[in-house]
Amino acid sequence: ARKMVGVRGILTVLLVVGYVSHAGGFGITAGLRPVRRSAGALGLACSAKKGKKLTRKEKEAAAKAAKLSGGTAGQAAADGGAGITVDLSKHLGVDLETPGLRLAWSDPPVFTVDRLISDEECDRFREAALNWEESDDAVQVASATFGGGATAANRQSTTWYLKYKAARELVKGAMKLLPEIAVSQCEEPQVVRYEMGDFFSWHEDKVPPTALENGGQRLATLLVYLNDVPDSGGGATTFKDFPVKVVPKKGSALLFFPAFRDGEPDGRTVHAGAPAFEVKWIAQMWIHERPYKPVIPPGNEHEDADALGFTGR
Repeated sequence: ARKMVGVRGILTVLLVVGYVSHAGGFGITAGLRPVRRSAGALGLACSAKKGKKLTRKEKEAAAKAAKLSGGTAGQAAADGGAGITVDLSKHLGVDLETPGLRLAWSDPPVFTVDRLISDEECDRFREAALNWEESDDAVQVASATFGGGATAANRQSTTWYLKYKAARELVKGAMKLLPEIAVSQCEEPQVVRYEMGDFFSWHEDKVPPTALENGGQRLATLLVYLNDVPDSGGGATTFKDFPVKVVPKKGSALLFFPAFRDGEPDGRTVHAGAPAFEVKWIAQMWIHERPYKPVIPPGNEHEDADALGFTGR
């Protein structure tokens, strides 16, 4: 077992005990592997299991589900196929042909993506954060939530805001994964570091009514893990209302939807960052329902994305 010394170590143990007790355990690991489930209450999703031939009724259901999710009947119904079928009619559309895309949960939809960005880009994100005082492309701030300032009761971490031009691969990944969006809907990219004992307790990513004037509600959360953390190292992302646990894997991403397409928040997406026993780095970005005006770092503009070659629709 890891030896923890001093007051911070004791606090870490207390945090873990309280976290596990409140969560009822960390749940099952999403495992970054394909998971086929129904599309929720509509029950329209139908994926073929290996070695099983689909009936005509199953194929018709699969075709209908594929239409709802933006995929094809071939993806949904091919015998032994690994295609994803999920009802996204109430959420932002997702490119279901994205390499490495996995369905971790269907209702509400939660996806993981293997190696959305390269190892080199992950390292560059961390370097940009650590060297923020030497550049105007990043700024360090106290990690906070819309519910108020960061406190020992709900969050402990360090956050850096990056200019869009300093987060090329993250913006590029978001645009490819969510083909309906424009760069103008993207909130400022962030890098967050969780050191030993740091955590983020149960929270939603929704924007409160008092802050909706800038871009409206957050429709999607895209989070990329910038380093590997073993299961024993803590720091996993878990959801409160369904048993999904995502262990940080360098370059892999987590995508879910804090609100429906119409801007109505989805309270089922309450999630947390488990206490870290080893350093964890992430990059994250939120997608709004309308154009969002960036405010940090100074001089951060969506127009910077023009030079990246993908300005969106």
